[in-house]
Amino acid sequence: RWSVSKSQTDLQAAARKLGHELGTIRAIEPLTFTPQGRVKTLKITGSAGSAEVDGNKFRFAAGLNSTLWKAKATGSGASRSFTFDGGGWGHGLGMSQYGARQMAADGKPAEAIIKHFYAGVAIESLSPAPTAQ
Repeated sequence: RWSVSKSQTDLQAAARKLGHELGTIRAIEPLTFTPQGRVKTLKITGSAGSAEVDGNKFRFAAGLNSTLWKAKATGSGASRSFTFDGGGWGHGLGMSQYGARQMAADGKPAEAIIKHFYAGVAIESLSPAPTAQ
């Protein structure tokens, strides 16, 4: 789990990176979610307009760890900031770092861990194995 606060300056810069001049940010509202519960699209409302943006693009523009978050506003006007409480460290489509770590601690070999998170994969060597002399 993680929590990070973003100021007006931070969020206005993020909106600009996404091509939007929105003025003072008033609200950040998730609109749609992935099947895993991550923010897919969101609406940013400011004093100069609003914009619907992609959740993953917003994640990178705002410097968030993942797209799994909830935003809470504090303060008002130009001093309003937003706290993002979230979880995870990526896009939510791959290997769980904590799950893989626990499987390794339980004695599972690397191949079993990889096949657990990536069903149907084949693990192959990219170079020939060394031969005994």
